[in-house]
Amino acid sequence: MSSPTQKNDSNAMEDSYWNSAAGQKWVDFQDEMDSLLETVKDQLLAKTNIEIGEHILDIGCGTGATTRDAAALAGAGGSVIGADISGLLLECAQQVAIDQNAASIEYLLVDGQTHDFTENSLDVLISRFGVMFFNDPVAAFTNMTRALKPGGRVSFVSWSYMNENPWFRIPRDVAIDRLGAVAPGDPHAPGPMAFADLDRVSGILSDAGLRDVVASSEKIDLFYRGTLDAATYLACNVGPVMRVVKELGGSPDDVKAISEKITSEMQNFVVPGGLSIPASLNFFSARKG
Repeated sequence: MSSPTQKNDSNAMEDSYWNSAAGQKWVDFQDEMDSLLETVKDQLLAKTNIEIGEHILDIGCGTGATTRDAAALAGAGGSVIGADISGLLLECAQQVAIDQNAASIEYLLVDGQTHDFTENSLDVLISRFGVMFFNDPVAAFTNMTRALKPGGRVSFVSWSYMNENPWFRIPRDVAIDRLGAVAPGDPHAPGPMAFADLDRVSGILSDAGLRDVVASSEKIDLFYRGTLDAATYLACNVGPVMRVVKELGGSPDDVKAISEKITSEMQNFVVPGGLSIPASLNFFSARKG
């Protein structure tokens, strides 16, 4: 397993964000985020049907949960490249891989939109919530799929609309109710919900030269293994709350009030062992021509 290589990226805002305190929070909450998103990862990998010996590219791999499971599915004869723009997240991913002796994994610190991947070398491109952040998604997919062999597969998952995802909607609405609304942004700008529109994303994949594009929206429950208070603390630190608080100058008292209201709103999701939170996700698949 090699060390992360350096990136030369064109997505400067995303580079800055994911290598800042915001990215560090994903490292700090790695175990909790991996747990919360485990059902998403498992569903994505089930749909991808990775075979023994396949060579895989995991885009936006973050702290590496999907990368590690993909490597296990590919077996000793296969391999996975985990690519991400965040050195903070990749350092965490690499350490976990070392601890698990995952020798078939290579991590690349790169911008997937511009990196010169080895052409026609891989079988599958996968991503769990890692491809919605490119400033030019057509250029990004055109570049990334150069790495696939002819007929190679693309399989990824993104969030559907925020209003269909209470993990995002409740904290956002509570923060706005307390502090007021932030300026509306472009719904297609890089961000978690940028790929909510199935038809738009299908068009992006087709414009990037991919064929046999299939898109579907599915309901899945996210399961958080922990207390309601812990889930609220996570939601206040990873997600839209901090953006609203930062942009509108929220005080510690505001954060406390927001946290208390989120706890109340999420009470209905409590089940034995944690919280079960409904989510709406978009799954996409395609092939290289």
